[in-house]
Formats: sequence, structure tokens, C-alpha cells
Amino acid sequence: MKRFGFFLGIVFLFVTVRAAEEVRIDVSSGAPLIVVDGEPVRARMFYGDSGAKPIPIDDELKEYAFEFVPKESSNGRAALAIYFGAKPGSVVLDDIELKEISTGRDVFPSCNFENGIEDFDRSTLRLWDKERMNFGNGNVEDGVGSNGSAALVLRFPEQKEDVRWPSLTISTPTRLDLKEGERYRMKFHAKADPPRRLYFPFTISGRGKYNKLVGNGDVFQSQIELAAAAGVSFVSFPHRIVWPKPDENPDDDLLDTQIDLALEANPNVLLIPRIYVEAPEWWLAQHPGEAMVWNREAKREAMPWDREPARPWKAASVASEKYRNDAAVVLRNMIQRIEEKYGRNIAGYHVTGQSTNEWFYLGTWEQFLNGYGDADRIAWRDWLRKKYENDDALRKAWDDPEASLDSAEVPAAELRLTAPTGILHDVGQRRAQRKILDLNQFQQDVMVDCVAHFAKVAKDAAGRKKLVLIFYGYEFEFGDPYNGPACTGHYALSKLLKSPDVDILCAPFSYHGRSSGEAALQMSPAESVALAGKMWLNEDDLRTHLTPQSGFAGSKTWEGTQEGTLRLLTRNLGNCALGNYGTWWMDLAASGWYEDPVLWQSLMKKIEPLDRDRLVRPKPFRPEIGLFVDEASALAVAVGGPALTSPALGDVRRQAACCGAPFGQYLLDDLLDGKVDVKLNVLANAWRLDKAQRKRLKEVVKGKTNIWSYAPGYLDEENGGSLATMKELIGLTMKRVDGTQIRVTPTERGVAWGLSPEPFGKARPIVPLFAVADARPEEILATYPDGSAAVVLRKESDGTNTLFVGTPASTPELIRAAARLAGVHLFTDKNCVVYANDPYVLLHAASDGPIDIDFGRKGRIVDFLRNAELGVGPKLTLVLRKGDSLLLEAKP
Repeated sequence: MKRFGFFLGIVFLFVTVRAAEEVRIDVSSGAPLIVVDGEPVRARMFYGDSGAKPIPIDDELKEYAFEFVPKESSNGRAALAIYFGAKPGSVVLDDIELKEISTGRDVFPSCNFENGIEDFDRSTLRLWDKERMNFGNGNVEDGVGSNGSAALVLRFPEQKEDVRWPSLTISTPTRLDLKEGERYRMKFHAKADPPRRLYFPFTISGRGKYNKLVGNGDVFQSQIELAAAAGVSFVSFPHRIVWPKPDENPDDDLLDTQIDLALEANPNVLLIPRIYVEAPEWWLAQHPGEAMVWNREAKREAMPWDREPARPWKAASVASEKYRNDAAVVLRNMIQRIEEKYGRNIAGYHVTGQSTNEWFYLGTWEQFLNGYGDADRIAWRDWLRKKYENDDALRKAWDDPEASLDSAEVPAAELRLTAPTGILHDVGQRRAQRKILDLNQFQQDVMVDCVAHFAKVAKDAAGRKKLVLIFYGYEFEFGDPYNGPACTGHYALSKLLKSPDVDILCAPFSYHGRSSGEAALQMSPAESVALAGKMWLNEDDLRTHLTPQSGFAGSKTWEGTQEGTLRLLTRNLGNCALGNYGTWWMDLAASGWYEDPVLWQSLMKKIEPLDRDRLVRPKPFRPEIGLFVDEASALAVAVGGPALTSPALGDVRRQAACCGAPFGQYLLDDLLDGKVDVKLNVLANAWRLDKAQRKRLKEVVKGKTNIWSYAPGYLDEENGGSLATMKELIGLTMKRVDGTQIRVTPTERGVAWGLSPEPFGKARPIVPLFAVADARPEEILATYPDGSAAVVLRKESDGTNTLFVGTPASTPELIRAAARLAGVHLFTDKNCVVYANDPYVLLHAASDGPIDIDFGRKGRIVDFLRNAELGVGPKLTLVLRKGDSLLLEAKP
């Protein structure tokens, strides 16, 4: 409470942040706050990169022009690209020229297409990648250009969703001569049907650098200015680690340019460079034994989404001590130089690596498995020595009389890509599965050890006075990889949370349901992150109305209108405000996705009073429903895992989000440790527990309502699968019903209790599968196709309500009925996304129509963003359209 009093007396920082001597996370109130030099600051950020501002082109042929000044001379190494996006339609281009204004020099010969397509060759312009012209085509046509002349016509058909933007580009060879400080004018005639935005970035390549000279202004700077005006001073941007050869000096020009651009846009900016710790190719060539190696000989059955990489993956193994140590030296030097030159404007460092910078293994989504390099073998044997200590213990565990700590090999891919005991690795049926379970745990541990190592390097290099951010812990999200969750390396969050060097953990909003009418939830047990004294941050990479319509990854969540964008951003930002999460708006393609003043002023600025209120009166997020994930159980899932883990870990969040009440996401460890006390426990995957854990779990859920998914307590840590251990944990007598589909049908009793009459779950079998053998008719809420009891509710005399759900699927109605039984306050009985943290409630409508809301308290109900009173609580009826987002405040 002393700390709380301190916060009441502070002077707040919003736009006028002047220095960052120390930036840290404070959790003394239970709600994580970013504190800059002793003063809490809103955890709102912008993420972007230098890029050319787009030029809107309409459907009337006219002249367009822009001017720019290069920040460095190109020495004949500059290039121009013209990006069109992938929206269906057509573009007409004519009279393309680039002149140096002071001298009148043509940087390349003007192109008016009077000589047909040959004008491209004369001007040095090129249609990019002609063999891909099925994505678009270009022809010179008479009578369509300026003054009825010839012009280039580009036509863009409908795109396939997996086509990457841009699909067609006009570019120059890398030989344009641009001079620092000179002013250049780009001029052209154009029209587009329908209207679209064109991009004209200029770049310099060579000497291992790729500097952006921009052209037509810089979207990085313009969006930083918009953010600052909305009270957002934190800015993040990407940069690869500057790792020179031993006889070379580091070339930091691009890094300095990025930082200088940000400082020009906002001198009070607080920067968080995102540094990709990747070993360069020259280092990998010198140290081949330290590289990742995949087994490409043994393949599982191919899935439709499997693909060979466009080029061979090249990366250092996270298990390599050589890589960790060499990279640490480079990272330390880089951060120390940044601190020395720019330290007062640096808030922290986001250290990234591996696939998509997010510390999950390269190749996670493919058929192949990694772990076959020399560095992995050495680390594997070291890990086994720490666990087993001697050969006898190893041989007993693996049931292998030949096993040896000195010669143990990483299990062959043939073994890892099979599921002889079904979708769960069961050492009771096959002791060789212990070897796979050990490897699965090893690959999580070495990933976290590597991440924690770099976090400490960054923390120490910054004098332990700046934030360290890490992508990690996607434990509710990574149910989708076909090879099972273990192939990701993301299931040792409990270990990483013990690191004193990590301040903020982050991820994009979940890809399980981020479209209009859906929830956009956290990938991770975010509430466990807060309980560990750290902050969770959601990366908002929403495809806004300024993003190309198609051809870019994630385009199915694209919002084509400003109104639609605002509705989804309101949902996302409100989620973060009420859950005490940080967030950044991400211009992923450096093309101005958030270059709209309306987004910043009508939402980011207007939500500032709520953020300020939470800084003055921090309030922990303590919902009455808890959703729990168990790391060890996830590592027991075999190849083919999505049949089980996609619904059990991924989709369950979508269902809970529409139950009518907020919920939190936790590690099962926190429930076992007594850190979480909620009315309804949703045990998503409590499948693999030892005897002590089963005993403790039974104790902590006593007297509560508990949803047990799929196979509670089935896998004993030492002895494998057992129906007896299931009964020991949940009190129900179980039986195997292998071969039965996991699609279940509610009974009349189930419908009366609150279930929808519609069947739920996939129409496919999984092995093993379980039903309740001793269920009384009145306890059976749903059945499998064979008539066995799939969903059973048993009420105990001690107040414990045990709800067994044999299918890994769930529904909002099931969770809502269980919540009602548990005494959870339901804000609505209708499917609607609800976030709440008193006195604020955010609604995101899952369908059109009236919604009855029960705020649970008397008082005026105010539309927070519009400052409009809607009525008097506790109950109110609102009429919403699907996708509407309404942030409400209950006032006395």
C-alpha cells in the first residue's frame, strides 16, 4: 500500500518524456506498470520501420509528383521499386521520369512508352520477375496515356490468399546515382481502377547493408508523429544484429539512421530496438557443427499445407554454446554503443531469434524435425547427465540396456514422427516413448536457456536499467503444428518466468479468432506472466483499411473500411487496457498501415483517460474464470497433435470469450501453487501429472466448479496411462472408447442445463478416447455416437462440481452454464465477447441484435469513448451489429 500511495502523488509522463535513465516494470499493486525514472507511463507503443509513404491514385488519368532528399549518396548503388499491391483491378502508367532538380539531370531516361515495352529497357525500368506474370500482366496500349498517347497497362486478377504482396513490381537495376543533400523529383501520369495506393521506395544495397532512402516522405516518421500527438512515446523498430567478421568494423549506419529518423519525428521518443540475434552466413560457414540440422530423410505423411522451404534454412542451433557466447559479445557491444550514443531515448531492447523472430524453431510448420547437429548432440548428452546422473538410471528409464550418457543420440526422426500409442506418448504401453518425452523437454529447455542467456546479456549491457522484451510462451496458440506442440520450443514458460532479466513477454494477438465478431485473445498464459512480476504485451498487427486487400499473410482479417478498422482496434485496445497488457500498433510492411490521424485521435487519444486512471489506481485483472494450460501435458502430444490440441488449447479461448464473462489465462503450476483462486476452473489439458500433482490439484479445486477436458490425470508421469489415476483425480470411473468420433450430441438433460442442441467437436476419432463408465442418466449432458457418456456433470456433497468433457472441443454455452453453476457473474446470456475490470466493460458483438447486459451494480452506464450516457444500471439492453465494439463505464 505504500507503493500505491506513491503512485497517487506522481506527476505523469505522457508525451513530454525527456529522458530514460531507468525504465522498469512495477508490480507492487498486482497490475504491471511501465515506470520511467520513477513515473508510470502508459504501455502504448508504435512499431514500424522506414518506408515510402504511399501515393493515392484515383480512376482519372493525371500527373503525380513528389520530391525527396537522400540522406546519403548512393554511388551508383540506388534502386527504385514501384509497388502496386495485389488488389484486383488495373493501373495505367505513363511519362515516368526522375530528375535531379538543381541540375536538371535525368537519373534515368524518361519513359513515355511511345516505343512500346522497349521503353522499359531504355529507361532501365523492369517488370519484376517475368516468370510470375500469372499474378498480373502488363502491356503497352495505344490511346490510353496522357494526351491520347501510348501507356503501360497493368491488370491484376483476383489473388489466391497465399500470394504475398506485392505480386507485381516495377524496379530498376541497382545502379541509380543519387547524391546526399540533393533534391529529386519523381513525376508520372497514372490512374487506377479501382483507386489504390502506389509505393515508390528508393534503397541502397551493397556492403551487407540495405538502407532506405524512402521517397515521398517516410511512413516511419509520420506515424511516430501521429503516435506522439496521441500520447504515445514508445516506438519499436526492427534491426538485425550487427555481426562483422573478425577483421571488420561493425557497420551501424542503418541503425543510426533509423534512430535519427525517430528522433527527428519526436525528440522525446522512447525507443525499443528489436534486435534479431541471427548468426551471419560467414559464421555458419566457419562453424558448421554449431548450425541447426534437420532430418530430411524420414518424413511423416504429407499434409496439404506442407512445403519445402524456398531456400535451405540456415541458422545456428540454440543449443550451441559457441553461438551463444559469440553472439553475446556482438550483442553486448551493440547495446553498449547504442546506450552511449542514444541512451536517454532508449527504453529497452527486444531480443529476437529463430522463426519469424519469435523464438520458435525454424521448420515448426513443416514435416521435418531439427536437433541433429553436433551442438545439439553435445547439449542433449549434458542434459541427460543432469537428469539421470548415471547409465543405470538412464537404461531403466528408457528400458534400453545399451543406453549410455556418453553415446546417447537424439532419437531418430522415424521414432519421433510416429504415434504408436495414439495421440499421447504413453510410457506405460511403450517405454521407448520416454526417450521422446525427454527430447521434447530438452528442446524446450535449451530454447529457454538460449533466450534467457541473451536477455541477461541485454540487461547487463544496458546497466540493468532498461527493459528487456522477449517473444515467448505461445502455449494456448501452438496447438496447431502437426508434429505436436513440442516442436515449437515454447513450452518452458514457467522456467523463463523465473529469469530476473526478462521484463516483458509478448506475442501477436491470437490468430485463433481475430476477425470481426471474434475475440482476439492472448497466445500465452498472460495472467501467469503478471503473477511472475512481468508484463504481457500484445502485438497488434491488424490489417487495417490502409493495408493491401489481399496477397498479404493474414489478409482474411483485413478490414476494408476505416469504421471496420476502428471497431477491431477498439476491441483490441480495450482488451489490453482492462487486462493490464501493453500493446503496440504494428505497421508490419512499413507502408503506413496506421498512417491515419483518425485512428490515433479518435481511439488511442480518447482511451488515454482510462490508461491514466489505471496508472493512478492500478487494478489487477482477477476474473472469476480461469483457463489453465499444463506444459508437461502439451509435451506428451504426438504427431497429429492438432486433432487434440487445436480445440483443447486454441479454440477453447474463443468459446470462453463468448460465454458472457471475462476469463484469465494461467499456467497450471500457478493453480497448484495456490496463486490463483477463481470460481470456475477450466482445466484445458491436465493430462500428464505425477501422484503429488494429482493430490495437490484435487485439493485446490475442492469446492469449486471444474471443467476437465479430454483425459484428466490419464498419464502418470512415471507409469503411463491409467484409468485408475483418472478416477483418483476427478472421482469418475472411466473407460476407453477408442474408435469413436469426438463429435458429441447433447442430451435432453444437457439442453435443459444450458447446452445448445447442436452437436460439437470434429467428426473424427482419436486414440485414446474416454467416456464415463459410472455416470447416472441424470448426469449425462452429451454422448458420443456410440451412446457412451461424453459430457458428465457430477455434484459432490462438499460443493465440488465435476464437469468431464471427453471431446477436446467446447462451446460458449457449455462454459456459460458451468459459470452460472459456479456463481460467476455473467454480464450477458448471449454469445458476445466480454472483457471487464471494474468499473469498465468492453463488449464486442458476435452477432446482430439486442443484448441484455447486467453490470452487477447500480449506476449510470456511459459509452466511454463517446462520453454519452446510455442508461442506468444494473441492467441495460443494447442493440449492436456484429463486430461493434463498445467500451462502457459504470459510474455512481
